[in-house]
Amino acid sequence: MEFKQDTGAHLGNSLEDCLDALGNFYDLGYPPGKFCNVTFDGILCWPPTLAGSTIRQACPTFNSEGFYAYKSCNKDGTWAVIGDPVDLPGLDNSAGFTDYTQCLTIASLETSTATSEEAVSSDFHRAMRIGEILQFILSSVSIVSCLIAILFYIIIARRGMRCRVVIPLFLSVMMYHMMSLVAMTLRHTDKSEDEVHRRDYFCKLEIIILKFSETAIYSWLMVLAIFYHLKALRSPVTCTAMCVMYVIGLGIPIVTTGTWYICVTFLIKMDNSCFVDFLSHPSIWLTVTPKFLCIMVTFCMLVVCCYAFFRYGDNGHAEQLGDILVARQGTHRAFMVSMILTTLELYLLVSDFSKGIPGMDEYTTHYFLWIVCMRTRGLFLAIFLCFVDKEIWSCQLSTLESSHDNSKASREHKKNNICTTTIEDFEDLFTDDDIP
Repeated sequence: MEFKQDTGAHLGNSLEDCLDALGNFYDLGYPPGKFCNVTFDGILCWPPTLAGSTIRQACPTFNSEGFYAYKSCNKDGTWAVIGDPVDLPGLDNSAGFTDYTQCLTIASLETSTATSEEAVSSDFHRAMRIGEILQFILSSVSIVSCLIAILFYIIIARRGMRCRVVIPLFLSVMMYHMMSLVAMTLRHTDKSEDEVHRRDYFCKLEIIILKFSETAIYSWLMVLAIFYHLKALRSPVTCTAMCVMYVIGLGIPIVTTGTWYICVTFLIKMDNSCFVDFLSHPSIWLTVTPKFLCIMVTFCMLVVCCYAFFRYGDNGHAEQLGDILVARQGTHRAFMVSMILTTLELYLLVSDFSKGIPGMDEYTTHYFLWIVCMRTRGLFLAIFLCFVDKEIWSCQLSTLESSHDNSKASREHKKNNICTTTIEDFEDLFTDDDIP
């Protein structure tokens, strides 16, 4: 099975320069037929490459981010060539053929715009600067939106049952965006060379926290689907059920992130450049797979809930019917959130594994789309699960009404209502007396 290996760009004027640039590591002997030899194609130096694999390097031009030159090693340990050597002389040699298609695309873009190297570079860096400002704004808006949503659930909904599931979801989103803001700020304020080692440790911590919080978002979204599933089945949310939901919501991101960190640190020993190569390594599926499994389970359970609430129709007592209608609209909004987040995640997954963007304009467009997808999660969740959610506002009405009605029937309904379950202290989080 072929695989792709990345290296940094190695420029040189001869094979001797290549050997000097690549270092003593490449002077070691390799089994004949198992590796392609060190070679120089006239532009780039290419290190020893495992037979049957493809290696790529950044294009030897300015503004080469996201653009690569490719070179393939045959299974017999020789560099691959293209075409018939008789018709295409010069390709049948030890250097083989190098695919500079993407690099030529950059060159044609620069030539067609008829601008200087400095002008094109200035436009690119201006776009990156605008992107950073946009990231800061969207992340800040998401954090504020989640904070307002949490306050709404605590104050207006009077700490209803659903807030015990939704608040950890909002906290996970806030953790993701806050870590992104802190990392972005430190990268701009800390420019000293003597702090590189410390920044490397912080970068690893950043990736670990981002992976934990990103997985936690979808694990708590799955817990919310489980909560609505119990409501659709008219099953009581007992202390045991609530504890199980918390174990799921916290356990999945802890186990997933811990397994990934142990794998890349001790098994693969990917300890250089702050896990810079983890995107191209198969270990990425250790975190991507649980995330998409949570998405699939959430989607399936919400579909079942929507069908169950639809079958209930308008039958039942008025008080029970009101609770069903409130839970039904909450399920619909959670389903919409799941669809939006699933679409964004699929786009990000496909873009991460793409082979590059053909031109600078397309790359800039992709960059801004990536920013919008990554930095608006908190805003989407706050809008659909709080700001336009009728359940939180119906909780406010039911709380006001219940304050004027202290009859036995009213107290019994208050005990079983999904809105007015209150938390007097931290221990009440898992008590049975206020959970229907």
